[in-house]
Amino acid sequence: MTNYILSSLIAVSLLVITAKAEFTPSDRTCTGLDKKIKAVVSKMRAGYKIKQGERYRAKLKQFKNHRYQCKQKRFDVN
Repeated sequence: MTNYILSSLIAVSLLVITAKAEFTPSDRTCTGLDKKIKAVVSKMRAGYKIKQGERYRAKLKQFKNHRYQCKQKRFDVN
């Protein structure tokens, strides 16, 4: 019984730790997104190894998603 409770607590704590923070568009979070996207694209053009490329693609996807959310709320992304 205690093993079940302990494993349940561990599972719940891992879910809380690994949960991604939600992005909330605001002036502060939206400003400079275009520059961040251009910086990642520039790094991708310069060449990269497989793992670094995966990180670049994930970052680019995240920034583009944030930019989309900012534009939906009519915040400036420049």
